Order: sequence, then structure tokens, then C-alpha cells
Amino acid sequence: MNNLLERLSVLIVDDFHAMRSNLSGMLVSMGARQEPDVAANAQDALSQLRAHHYDIILCDYNLGGGMDGQQLLETARREGRVGVGTAFLMITAENTAEMVMAALESGPDAYLAKPITKDLLAVRLLRVLRRRLPLRPVAEALSRQDQSGARHLLRDMLETGRGQRADVLRLQAVLALEDGDADSVEEAARAALEEQEVAWAHVALGQAQEIRGHDDRAEACFRKALEVTPHFMSAHDCLAGALERQGHRQEAFKVLIGAVARSARSLARQRHLGRLSMELQHWDQAASSWKQAVQLGQSQGMGHPSDPVWLAHALAQHGQARAAATCLKQMRIDWRGHDEFPWWERVGLILVCGELELDQAAILDALDVQLSRGQPSAAVRSALIQALSHLGEVERAEMLHQENL
Repeated sequence: MNNLLERLSVLIVDDFHAMRSNLSGMLVSMGARQEPDVAANAQDALSQLRAHHYDIILCDYNLGGGMDGQQLLETARREGRVGVGTAFLMITAENTAEMVMAALESGPDAYLAKPITKDLLAVRLLRVLRRRLPLRPVAEALSRQDQSGARHLLRDMLETGRGQRADVLRLQAVLALEDGDADSVEEAARAALEEQEVAWAHVALGQAQEIRGHDDRAEACFRKALEVTPHFMSAHDCLAGALERQGHRQEAFKVLIGAVARSARSLARQRHLGRLSMELQHWDQAASSWKQAVQLGQSQGMGHPSDPVWLAHALAQHGQARAAATCLKQMRIDWRGHDEFPWWERVGLILVCGELELDQAAILDALDVQLSRGQPSAAVRSALIQALSHLGEVERAEMLHQENL
């Protein structure tokens, strides 16, 4: 371990100084070349990740206010700051089922519960590095946007036996999925399943069937993944999507309810459940999901002005007109600087004007003026059509739809 750590860069993220110091001391005694860099919160960590490359990241799950460790990892991956060659270890003192599921869902390389000993950290870190370090050339190729080079390196790794075969096959499936190459996704997944029954491979087979347009076959694959690993959360999300595309909305709703009960801290999942709940007129659940979406979006820096608009709509439909009005008022404060704010504000007013007893004629006149000055995005146009239909303005909704054709 000594020779290995002395050439690797490390970032420790924890909101307690004593824990940062403790982990830093452990790593130095294990052979780290110098004291690791440290960050006290997610924003500080992101700033350092944007400025430097790190081989190892030790991150506490609970970072006080703002992003937690899961959200930091997801953001850093989305920005390309944490790649396939980076070892990311999640640390937490929390042991509730919700916290554990949320931490695991983000897919860290290891999950360590406090208190942590030097021996435990050394064992886990060595295990992770044996998986991640062989993938560093692939990570470098991907950072250069050289997908072809990355695929070539992965094929070479399989042929020469370098790296963990399961990791290489999984990464092959991920890259093939990004390319929409169903045959290559299936080839990698089936090769993995020949060696071990793993949920990710069944999900990958389902995604290959989705590419081919076979949602019924995809559904069967996602169900198999959940038989293998019931807490594999992406299988829940994929299954709900496959069911919905086949017209089984109520069954998809039930799948998402179960998924949220297992792990509620996914922004995409809460938005999906919120939208589906509105379509099925389960207004209590819709309000709950959109409230979660607003909160998650704010903490992750991934919010959107549409989130509070749909929350206001759900609240109004659930008989909470005052709360709906408060929601739109807060939306004006939080999102006034967003490019699409005027459009989403208009959608919100149309959706709630009946329940809040607003001047419907004035709101529609203002929409006409707004449309005369410019056209909205496809997402806003779709929302306006939905809002106008809800208001009974079928002719206006149809005109807006025709203008989009």
C-alpha cells in the first residue's frame, strides 16, 4: 500500500475538522506522499475537483447544509470530474435504511460506516484501487472524448486479462448504450451473466430491448434484475418506464411508489412519480413528489422553474389553494432570473387560476401578447397545451398544438 499511495492524489470531504484530520493522518501513515487535500462541504469539494484531478476521494455522506455526499458524487460525475479511474469511497455515521440506500444508489466504490479504523480503510481502499487503477487509461481516453479509443482499450483489457473482467464488461455495456448499439450492449451483458448473475447485466439486456423497441421484452429483463437484486434502483426506474410506454400507467405508478419507499432521494424518480401521479389524478402523491423534487433540485443545483409550477398545480388540485399561491410566489423569487421564467410563470397561473379565483381572461390575454412576441421551447409549449386543456381552453390548446406541427 505504501508504494501505491505515494503516487496518488487524495481529496477528503467532511464537514468535521477532526474527521478530516483523522483520515488524513491515516492516509499519511499508510504511505501517502503528502497530506491529502481537504474540503469542508460539497461546494468547496466541487471547486477543488474542477481545479485538480484526484485519484482517490473519501467523502462523508452528511455534509451539513447544501449537497450531501450522494449529490456531490452525482454532480461530479455529470461534470466529468469523477471518472471510471477514480476511487470514490463514501463514509457515514448514518445507519438508517434510507441513508444507506441513498448512499448505495449513487454507486460509490465502497461504503464505510463510522467509526473507521486504519486497518479497515486500508483493506477497502486497496480493494477499490485494484479495480480502478487498471481503468485509468480508459478514463483518460473518455476525458478526451475519445470513445473509440476507450472501446479499443476495453477490448484489449478483456483479451489480455487486465483489470476486473466484470468492471470492463459493464463499462463496455455503458459505452455501447450511449452509442445506441443494442447488439454490443447485449454481447457485454450476456458475457457477464455467463460468469455471475448480476442485476446490472439484466438491466442492460432490457435497455438493449428498449433500443429495438421491444418494451415487453425489456420489462421481463427488468423484472429479472429485481429478482436478482431487489434494491437495484435503476431496475425499478427502467421497469416503470417500460410499463408506462406499454400503457400500464397504474402498474408503473405502483412500481415507482415502491421505489420511492426504498430510496426517495432521486430527483429524476420524484419527477417521474410526480408527473405520473398527476396523469392518474393521485393529487396527494403528486404534491408529495413535486415537493421532494423542488427540495432535491435546490440542494443538487439541478432545479428547474417547472418543478414549483407542477407542485402548485398538484396542491391546488388537492384543495390547498393557499399553499399553491405561496408556492408560485416563492417560484417568482427563486427563478426570476431564469430564461424561461416568464413562460413557466404563465403556465403556473393558467393551471391554478380556477382554484385561486384569478382573472382568467386577463391571464389568457397576457398569454396571447407573450406568444406574439416570441415562441416558447418545446417543453413549455407542451406544458401550455396541458394547462390550457385543464382550464377548458381546448381551442386555444389545439391552436398551440397546430402551430408546433
